Amino acid sequence: MGDSLFIEVSRAAPDDDHVYRRMLSDGGYRTIADQYFHAISLQKVPDIIVERINKKLLKEYPKGTVLLISVSGDATYEDDDVVQGWLPKIRRSVKLGSFSAIYIVEEARSKLFKIF
Repeated sequence: MGDSLFIEVSRAAPDDDHVYRRMLSDGGYRTIADQYFHAISLQKVPDIIVERINKKLLKEYPKGTVLLISVSGDATYEDDDVVQGWLPKIRRSVKLGSFSAIYIVEEARSKLFKIF
């Protein structure tokens, strides 16, 4: 395949993420409870990342494929320390498999964090 690079991308977001994003685009949270439940759902993102990676590890990809797991800036609070805090647990919970590298991509800042 010469100089080809294969990239597989998956997004890690809570199932209800679209509901909260719609609220924000419509002017904000309706209640304090909405804000609370959104914060709780964002705490699940590291587990969702692990789930997405493990699901991808079950599939076959061309040798050297890079896996990118996309997360929102809401999930990371656009803070490197938040993602750095996730990495040890994620690394303990997944393996590199046949991928040449696995990264988290924070959408808001287009920032990469290397898992492997």
